[in-house]
Amino acid sequence: MTKRFPFPKHFDDFFYQEILVPLGWKDYDIKEELPEDIQVRPYYWGDCTCGWDDQILDFDQDHHEDCYQIKLVALREQFKGEEYDKHRDNLCKEMNLDKKYGSEVHCTCDYNQRWEKWFEYHKLGEEGCSDDCPTVLPNFYFKPLDLKIYWYKYPMRGVESNKKVTREMLIQISDYVADFKEKQ
Repeated sequence: MTKRFPFPKHFDDFFYQEILVPLGWKDYDIKEELPEDIQVRPYYWGDCTCGWDDQILDFDQDHHEDCYQIKLVALREQFKGEEYDKHRDNLCKEMNLDKKYGSEVHCTCDYNQRWEKWFEYHKLGEEGCSDDCPTVLPNFYFKPLDLKIYWYKYPMRGVESNKKVTREMLIQISDYVADFKEKQ
């Protein structure tokens, strides 16, 4: 999986006002022609189009029978409410698991390693989906810096990037956009 970095909040206004707005961002989309080194796309609300979501179903392996997850399922079927909580907490203690980080998430077998091995062998692109699937495409891409920026629903909400964003990077993009607009 690609490592993503949080976009610095103090750059939000600059990115929006000095880069997106001059590029023609309006009503959740770009309405004007873009320079060839910049891609901007709205948040994608749809499903996977490359088949990866269907392919994941081919991973049909389970946790081992002595795994915490299997024992937890048995407890869930047998107990409800506070009674379940008590038995789950006891199971955590019995298996030396720290419930401080969540009592439903532990796995004590090699399921995660098998999944990771399967994922690496079968993935279509870096994140599973093919690199051109709309579910993994960045909302903003600046080719000269190989900078990819992702947001949730609209710009500057839940923003992440494929590398740490600096002021100098944003100034370079802003200058590029200004030069492009000047030549139009």
